[in-house]
Amino acid sequence: MRRALKAMRAGALTGSVLMLSLGLLESAVLAAKRPGPWSAELAVSMLWSPFLMGLLGSAFGLLAGAVSAAALAASRSRQRGAAPCAAWALVLPGALCFYWVYSANRMYGGDSRDPVAFALDGLAVVAALVLAAVLWRLVVARGGGRRTRLRWTVALILVSWVPLYALSAEPAMERTRVSRRPQSEARVPEGAPNLLLIMLDTVRSDCLSCYGPTEFQTPGIDRLAAGSVLFEQAVTPEPLTRPAVCTMFTGLYPRTHGVDTNTKALGESFVTLAEAVRAEGYATGAFTAATVLSGTYGTAQGFDYYSEPSEPWWYLRSDFAARRLYISLTSWKNWWVEIRAGEVNRLAMDWLGRNADRPFLAFVHYFDAHAPYDPLPEHDLAAREGLGSIPPPYDDEQVRFSPGFDMPADFLRQEWLRYRGEIAHVDDSVGELLSFLDDSNLSEKTIVALVADHGESFEHSAYFSHGTRLYDPQVHVAFMIRDPRLPGASRVRGQVRLVDLFPTLLSLLDIEPTVPVQGIDLSPRMRGQEGDADLPAFCQTDLEDDRPLSSRASHAVRMPPWKYIESPEIGLVELYDLSADPGETTDVARSRVEALEELAGALRDWMDSTERLEIEPAQIDPQALEELRALGYLE
Repeated sequence: MRRALKAMRAGALTGSVLMLSLGLLESAVLAAKRPGPWSAELAVSMLWSPFLMGLLGSAFGLLAGAVSAAALAASRSRQRGAAPCAAWALVLPGALCFYWVYSANRMYGGDSRDPVAFALDGLAVVAALVLAAVLWRLVVARGGGRRTRLRWTVALILVSWVPLYALSAEPAMERTRVSRRPQSEARVPEGAPNLLLIMLDTVRSDCLSCYGPTEFQTPGIDRLAAGSVLFEQAVTPEPLTRPAVCTMFTGLYPRTHGVDTNTKALGESFVTLAEAVRAEGYATGAFTAATVLSGTYGTAQGFDYYSEPSEPWWYLRSDFAARRLYISLTSWKNWWVEIRAGEVNRLAMDWLGRNADRPFLAFVHYFDAHAPYDPLPEHDLAAREGLGSIPPPYDDEQVRFSPGFDMPADFLRQEWLRYRGEIAHVDDSVGELLSFLDDSNLSEKTIVALVADHGESFEHSAYFSHGTRLYDPQVHVAFMIRDPRLPGASRVRGQVRLVDLFPTLLSLLDIEPTVPVQGIDLSPRMRGQEGDADLPAFCQTDLEDDRPLSSRASHAVRMPPWKYIESPEIGLVELYDLSADPGETTDVARSRVEALEELAGALRDWMDSTERLEIEPAQIDPQALEELRALGYLE
C-alpha cells in the first residue's frame, strides 16, 4: 500500500510538472508574438491554460502511478526507489503522447478524422508505448536516480516540443491575418474621416428601442441613433451571415458575388470595401467574433489586420480555457466558434488606439445574439422572471420545424428573454465603443455605420433560427449611419437595402468605386437631397444542398406595402400586405392577383438580369463544416 501511494504521488508530481512546462512554453511563445500592450488580466489568462494542463497531468499521473505500482507488484521487484521511477516511466511517455496527438490534430484543423491526422495519432500511441518500454528497461530496471530522470525529461521535451510546436501552433497563429501586402503609397486627403462599421449579428430591428417601443431598452444603440440617419426599412439580401457580409463588402447581391450560403468563399477578383479604402491610404482592421467570418473564406480581403476567434491568445483567456481543454479531450477540436462582444471590443479598441493617428476603417462584429443563447449573469432576463431551467420540448432539432409543432409558451418566453439578454450585452458593448471614440477624441472625425446582417425568427414555425424563411423577422434589419459632418439625427422612411451600404460608405469617404455595383449611393437621401422612394429589395435563401435545417429554397421581393415570396420546390407563392399585416400572418395571394403578378414579374426580371455565379462549396474544410453544424447552419 505504501509503495502504491509513493508511486501515485510521484506520478502526480511528474505529470503536473511536465504538462505545466509544456503549457508555459506555449504561453511564452504566444506572449512574445502577441501584438499590443500587456495587462494584468492578460497575464492571468496566459497562466490559466498551463495551470489547467498541470491539473490534467496530475490526474493522469495518479492513474499512471497506480498502474506502475501494480506492474512492480506483478514483477515482484524489491528495488529501492522503484515506485517513483516506474511512475515517471509511464507518465512521461503518456503525457508526451497526449501532446503529440494534440499537436497532430491541431496541424489538421482539429479534425481527427483526417486520414493523415488519424495515422499520426496511431503513430504517437505506438511511439509512447515504445518509449515507455525503453524507459522501463534503461532507467527503472537499472535503478536510475532523480538526475537520470531529469536528464531524460529535459531531453525528451526539447526533442518533442520544439518541432511539434513549430509544425502545429505556427500555422494556427496565421489564422490571425496580418496583411503582407505593402501599404498603399496614396495619401489620404487632410481631414478625411475615419470609418467604423459595426455589425450586429442576428439582431432583430424590432428589438432596438430606437426603432420603436420595445419591452427592453437599448440605450447604447439609441445613443448612436440619436446622432444618426436611421433607415427605418432596410432589407438584407439573404438572412445568413457570410452572404450578407459579402454583399456589404462588395455592393453586389449574393447571386452575383456567388456566396449564397455559409459554406462558400468570396473570390479574390471582387473588390471589397476594405480594398477600396486601403488603396486610398487608409489603415484597415477587422475584429470578428465567430468563425463563420473566418478570413479563410474571402472576407479578410483588403484588411491590414484581420482577427478572428481562433487566435491563440483569445482561447487562452480564462473564460475559454476550460472549454478548450474539454474540447481537446473529447473531440480533438482546438477552436470554437465565437467570443463575446466585450472581448471583441478589447481587441478593437487596442487596434484603434494604435492607429488613431491616421485615417482608418475598422469593422467590428458582435455575434452574441446568435443561438444558442447564453447571456451573461447580469443580463439574464430569463432568470429575473424565474425562467431558465425549462428543457427543450424536443430531442431532435428538426422537430421544432415540423408542421403543426406547437412550441410551449413558457419555453418560447424563456428563449426570447435569453436572446434579449444577449442583445443587452451587445448594446453595452456598442455604448462602450462609442465612449472610447469620445475619450480618444475620435468621434468628431469618425463616421459610424451600424447594421445587422439578419434577424432571428421566433415566429412562423421557424423558432430560434434564421436563413430558413424570408419573413420580416429575418430580413428586415437595423441600419443607421452617423456622419459628424451632417447636422443632427433624421429618419429615412423609404426602403433601402444592404447592397446600398458599399456605395454609400465610399461616397461619404469621397472615394469613387472602381467596379460596378448593384446598390445605390444613399448619401443624397441622408442629406435630404432626394425623396424617400422605396427601393425594390430582393431576397433569397437556401440555394444549395447544405440546407439549414428544414428551410426551403425561396426568393422574395419586398416592395412596400407588398412582400412576395415564391418557393418553387413546394409550389408555394405568398403575398403579404405589410401595411395592414406587418406580422405576415395572412396570405393574400389569391385575392390580390394584380399585385401578385406585378411583383412576380419584377422578381423574374431581376433574376434574369443578375446571372448567378456558381461556386462549389467544396472549398470549405472539414473543421469549418463542423463549426457550421455547431451553429445550426447544417444538418
